[in-house]
Amino acid sequence: MKDNQIFVADTYNSAVRIINLEEKEVSTLIRKERPGGTCGFDEPKCDPLGLYEPSDVEFYEDRLYICDANDPLIRVFDLKTDKLNTLEIRI
Repeated sequence: MKDNQIFVADTYNSAVRIINLEEKEVSTLIRKERPGGTCGFDEPKCDPLGLYEPSDVEFYEDRLYICDANDPLIRVFDLKTDKLNTLEIRI
């Protein structure tokens, strides 16, 4: 949560939504896209470029850490730069 906002993983629409508690509005921060535009909710042939069924979102130091369940990856979205990257994990 940040400044009266809640970040929510919208798993089956491959999106991350923002719930603004003050304004009582829901908006989309990250969504599945295709060349030339945004995917419709019922377009099965749409190519997911950003997220693939995210299941959880955690906020820490102006970044969202997103469990992208069907990749499987941890994605990092920087709220200052609007860049989506993949977290590198070293074992």
